[in-house]
Amino acid sequence: MESETSDAASAHIEPLSASQTDTTPHPSETKPQKQKQKPKKLSSFQKTLLGIRKNVSPILPNNSLSVVEQFFYRFPPDSPQVIIGGAMRLSCPPSVTHISVRRLVDLMKETAAQHHRLSCSVQKDATTKPLAQTADQLKLNITVTTQTTHKKLKNILNENLNQNFDLNDTSKPLWRCVLLVPEDSFAEVEHEVTDDFVAIRDYFEEEDGKSGIDSFELSNLKPHNGKGIFWEFVLSFHHCLGDGLSVYTFSKTIFDTVTDDKLTASEYDISNIPVNQDPPPVLDNLMKPFFWQVVPVGFSVLSRYLRGYDSSRFKGSYVSTPEKTFDTSDSEQTISLTKPQTKALLFSYSEDFVGKLRDKCRSEKTNVTALMVAAGLAAVRSTFKDVETTAHHDIPSHHGFVLTTSFRHLIPGSKLVEGGDKQSDPAMQIFGGYGGAAMNASIKVEDSQDLFERARKIKKNIFASFRSSLSRAMLVNYTYRHEAMWRFITERNSLVQAKVQRNFSVELANLGVWNMHTASPDGPEDDPRLRLYNFWGTVNCSFQGARGLFTIGTVTLGKDMSLAIAYDTGAVSEADAERFVRTFDSILKKAISAEGKLTVMEAGKV
Repeated sequence: MESETSDAASAHIEPLSASQTDTTPHPSETKPQKQKQKPKKLSSFQKTLLGIRKNVSPILPNNSLSVVEQFFYRFPPDSPQVIIGGAMRLSCPPSVTHISVRRLVDLMKETAAQHHRLSCSVQKDATTKPLAQTADQLKLNITVTTQTTHKKLKNILNENLNQNFDLNDTSKPLWRCVLLVPEDSFAEVEHEVTDDFVAIRDYFEEEDGKSGIDSFELSNLKPHNGKGIFWEFVLSFHHCLGDGLSVYTFSKTIFDTVTDDKLTASEYDISNIPVNQDPPPVLDNLMKPFFWQVVPVGFSVLSRYLRGYDSSRFKGSYVSTPEKTFDTSDSEQTISLTKPQTKALLFSYSEDFVGKLRDKCRSEKTNVTALMVAAGLAAVRSTFKDVETTAHHDIPSHHGFVLTTSFRHLIPGSKLVEGGDKQSDPAMQIFGGYGGAAMNASIKVEDSQDLFERARKIKKNIFASFRSSLSRAMLVNYTYRHEAMWRFITERNSLVQAKVQRNFSVELANLGVWNMHTASPDGPEDDPRLRLYNFWGTVNCSFQGARGLFTIGTVTLGKDMSLAIAYDTGAVSEADAERFVRTFDSILKKAISAEGKLTVMEAGKV
């Protein structure tokens, strides 16, 4: 999630919260600010091309899920749901000498109360209904456990990505939170029976590994510096509630809410905090495309559907399968063969590394987003070049990528496409579903090509891909407004899903250079804000229609970068996943130090 795309495209890479925020830095962190340019005025025709229209007739109730969100909500009960997850490592300022679990739970309720989608239930007709009037009345899905190892944090995130929500239970919202707290805090509530949370000591407890991928992850993590109380939490949301950036939105609200004065107060009453009763704007009620806007993309989608994809493209059928690469003598691995699951690997890069990466991208006339995609495509090519399933095939020369985007510029009052400030723009304060996907199904990647040349090509392609993404969203909206067209599409939906399944090598969810009300781990002791070590974001990769073999989630907050690389065990073996991660890491490190041309073949050698 590190957005350095062109200005127009970067305005659509995903957003934040309904809380009143305070992003004022600590005095020691202030730097001279560049003078902001005045927002550019767009002509009426330019706004029309971007889908911005006035007086749009609504097609859904104000409290409804959008058309795409309804699609996520109505997945078959026995299939994996689309679940977005996030995990964070942080510590308290020195002024906080003890964490009360009950206080943390109350502050989570206060945080949820600020967002309608996080304090409501989803009804059978895909409409939302508030669950309470005040924050103290909310019943949330909160689990409390002890903070121990990095592997425990990762296991909990993976479990939550794979655990479906009970859509029949309308007493709670469709999101979960796991709080990993110090031993003394957990001991206070270990035997408490309450409706507000569940306390489980040995919740996916496991020691950190000393070799293999565990060792790699640990070597790329900033350790707790011993200052302040260290704790962690994991969030998971059903995708029908919001887009990927909504994880950031909610997290930002948490940091604005969980403050040192609230953590240290002898008493804190949330019974007077109102629950947000106002649903966010429904995406489909914000657009109404003209016929001429959907004709080109309509023909393109139809022809691709009828034509299919040629064999020169990299597709899931070429990759290794768990049956061939797993040691099935292990009973647990045998279980994973019959029930594919998502696994995520979590690591990070330091401020020094990220700075060098940015400098190298500037010198090569590309950006970090494009280089990440190019590195991912090269790593896939290298990982699967010699596997058994390709023994009788040349590795395909064309790969695909998906880049998450957002259509929040359609929200009334937004100035994102006119150069407005992303932090304060009203569209960036809403938790909801406005996500899209810029994609290219056929990027040529061959051993002799220059990695940076591929990155420059991808950079140019990103903006065009965003326009295609917006056109597809308009096509969905247009067909939904015409019943016969919509029936034709929905009747063939499973076939469409099958055609895009694993058709892309990598999917990149990229959020970068955003501010949150937190301090760096090594910040001044008198800074009252929470210290943020890592913020990982990812998504379930095992649902029907999942597009990428690997999903790369990057979050750059401050100057460090956290990466979560997720994959489906039904499509990629653990051994190949580990090889991909190590290759991807090696490519980025080679890119920083490369002088002159760096071929895809050289970059992919580990």
